[in-house]
This record gives sequence, C-alpha cells and structure tokens, in this order.
Amino acid sequence: MKTMTIQIPQLYEPYMDSTLVRFRYLFPMLAVKRQGLVLIIETNNEYPETVISEEIHFLIYRERIYSETLPIRKSIYESFSSV
Repeated sequence: MKTMTIQIPQLYEPYMDSTLVRFRYLFPMLAVKRQGLVLIIETNNEYPETVISEEIHFLIYRERIYSETLPIRKSIYESFSSV
C-alpha cells in the first residue's frame, strides 16, 4: 500500500463530506481519511496518483456546482409544479 495526500483549498471545505461519500462509492478499494483540509488516501497501486487526484478535484467541483445551482433548480421545478 502507498499513501498519498491531497490538500484541499478552504473554498471547497463545505463540499468535502458529500465528495468523500461519492469517492468512497466509486473507489471502495481505496481507504480515505480526512484531517481538516487534507485527504489521506491509501492506494493499492491500481490507480495512478494523478488519476486519484483528478477524480477528487472533479468530484469536489461537481459538488460545488450542484450546491450552487440547487436553488435555481428548485425554483424551476416549483414553477412547473404550480401550473
């Protein structure tokens, strides 16, 4: 087993929990621990570190977009359901 760390910017801290849930679902064979804004990932050498890092950053960004657009989507759905 190999251990890698990924530092997450403070800006993305609100999205970390949901990101880790999705990451653990997609990569159940990898052990992930969170210590503040640092992720500690034990890899099994099946995935290169660059792939893991890219996936984490993509998932964080995805969670941010989901979170920021949720009010807009809710208002759109409500406008259709009130018709």
